[in-house]
Amino acid sequence: MKMIEVVFFKIGSCGSCNVAQKIFMDLTNRINAYFGEQVIDLKINDLEDEESYRLATQLNVSSAPKFVIHGETYVGEITEEGLLETIAKKMGMKKHDLECLRRGLKEYGEKERGAAYTVAPIGVVRVEADDGEVSKSTDGLRGMVEIFDKYSKGLEGIEGFSHIILFTFLNKVSEEERRTLMVRPKWLRELVSNPDSVPQVGVFNTHSPDRPNPVGMTVVRLIKRNGNRLCVDGLDLFDGTPVIDIKPYTIDHIEKDLRFPDWYNEMISRLKEKHGKDFQL
Repeated sequence: MKMIEVVFFKIGSCGSCNVAQKIFMDLTNRINAYFGEQVIDLKINDLEDEESYRLATQLNVSSAPKFVIHGETYVGEITEEGLLETIAKKMGMKKHDLECLRRGLKEYGEKERGAAYTVAPIGVVRVEADDGEVSKSTDGLRGMVEIFDKYSKGLEGIEGFSHIILFTFLNKVSEEERRTLMVRPKWLRELVSNPDSVPQVGVFNTHSPDRPNPVGMTVVRLIKRNGNRLCVDGLDLFDGTPVIDIKPYTIDHIEKDLRFPDWYNEMISRLKEKHGKDFQL
């Protein structure tokens, strides 16, 4: 791929120069990522520097911000599209190639900004209990995980594991609840004498279903497998909850040197005093 040399001239920290530099550097990063190699060599020169000023004079540049793209001074409004078309021209790209590049840069930009990704369910949870019963259960319920036929081959060899990890999409969480960022852990509020004494913490400190991406993770005991159905115990999931993945619970998931934040340790201590049992999880 032909290397395109670009010289950018600016003056100190002028606002328009900073904007132009940001536009071009963002474009450069995405173009280099698209091709998987450095295809744009950008050199930044400040006209307040004597050597840079001499170079600008040689290239007939008298103002800033200004780009010289592979020997040609860029004229017109500094926009991403205008710069892209000039770079493509210097690369010798045809119209079709430029369209492919545009699409590629758009996709890369969406990924960098955290675009949505599609995840399809591989199965569904089945429990003979209503949502209220599931919510009130402290130890979980016995039920079934039904894997769709097209994914059932992925269960081969799972019978020997005592426990498995279910990853689910909590489809009953509303759009409003998905905006939740601060919570008082529900299981603590239900066990302490004064629910208001439970501290409010960031949702990523908790297992609350109300969160921006309501993905559930549940460790269950595997009782038996019957074809594409897994009989399990310890379900804290509603009937019909979509399953998006299953992993075995193995030795590498068992950690020994655990530590917890002060607010969590204090809550556990209160529960132990009140109920006379060890609530460490």
